[in-house]
Amino acid sequence: RGSVALLREINSISGTLSDVCFYMLFAAIGSTANLGDAIRNGGWHSASSFIFAAVALLVHIVVIITGSLGVEKLFPAFRFFPLGIDEVMVASNAGIGGPVTAAAVAAGMATEEDTTQSRRKGLILAASVWGVVGYAVATFIGVSMSKMLLTRLLNS
Repeated sequence: RGSVALLREINSISGTLSDVCFYMLFAAIGSTANLGDAIRNGGWHSASSFIFAAVALLVHIVVIITGSLGVEKLFPAFRFFPLGIDEVMVASNAGIGGPVTAAAVAAGMATEEDTTQSRRKGLILAASVWGVVGYAVATFIGVSMSKMLLTRLLNS
């Protein structure tokens, strides 16, 4: 067997292999988390932080779902650029969880109609690119704000 045949075999299983690697990464990260210790040792601050995060995520999900479902009905001019719930959820995940989790969510959104997997590959690429862009923009904003706040704090 030649190297070309071996590469074709690897290419046929690469999608499944990447999914397995993503899930192993998430399992490794999740296995180190101990919510009980975080709540017990953090006092009431950690419990209130968990409640705040849960409420913020719930509000985010409600806004994203109603926005993605209702934007075409409220603004008929936007029909030239339709966004489905899949695209909106992957974009939301890229903004909150970053490129790795968004790519894993996009990989799991394969549909039966997409026999060539082109839509899935497009979602994975978009999730990865925009997740990294989000990291870059958020890092710039965070560093700028911290410099501004530190300058004001030291000058007062």
